[in-house]
Amino acid sequence: MYARTKQPGLWFIAGSLAQCRINSKYLALQIKAIEEGILARI
Repeated sequence: MYARTKQPGLWFIAGSLAQCRINSKYLALQIKAIEEGILARI
């Protein structure tokens, strides 16, 4: 599980170590999409 916070640039990620390692790749892609303007910021 990962979620944005109200603080710009701060994300919360939770779960077991294996889940965090797997999901961190998708979180990185989402952050990159936001930075490049592909995905809207909330």
